Amino acid sequence: MGTARKMAQRVRINIDELLDLLARCAVREWEIFYYYTVSGPRLGDIGGVALQNTIERARMEDCSHFEQLVSFISEMGGEVPLDFREFPRLFVNPQPPLSSPLEQSDERAILRALSEAEKGALQAYLNIYHLTEGKDAHTNRLVSSLLEDETRHRRELLAFLPTGAGHSRKASLVQSPSSALSYGIPDLNLRTFKAGT
Repeated sequence: MGTARKMAQRVRINIDELLDLLARCAVREWEIFYYYTVSGPRLGDIGGVALQNTIERARMEDCSHFEQLVSFISEMGGEVPLDFREFPRLFVNPQPPLSSPLEQSDERAILRALSEAEKGALQAYLNIYHLTEGKDAHTNRLVSSLLEDETRHRRELLAFLPTGAGHSRKASLVQSPSSALSYGIPDLNLRTFKAGT
């Protein structure tokens, strides 16, 4: 049994619930990585090299997030299917909360869909952050780091949309999970935790 699992059990966190949430985040990260990979080349006209660099950085970070989450799930004593086709079927909601960028034809609609995908990841991490805050420091540190990256991804994507769709490019980096509200994400629910969402 891994040290991380023992720590979480010591503070009476429901391990199965936590593993389920982490697995859902892992699937979402891979899904967004895929969207960045196939949608990024279609966005050259609205953001040029700057947007391509932003997307490439977010793409690689989301791939890294997937790897970190899978490793952490194993450390917690959880398992992920060896067949990836089973992974999304087990953990992704039948009606995903985001519009696929692949369904969009307009470049700005693609960019908005990517930013919505990042918003979904943010909400998922905030749920885990609040579940583990003050209880499981190991998991909370990991989630805080991933949450900071996802906040930056969304902020940077929104900066390429017309005024009114996001916030200023001059916003500073997120300092804490609760400051996600400062980054053009006022509709995130920072208090509600519901298993399986």
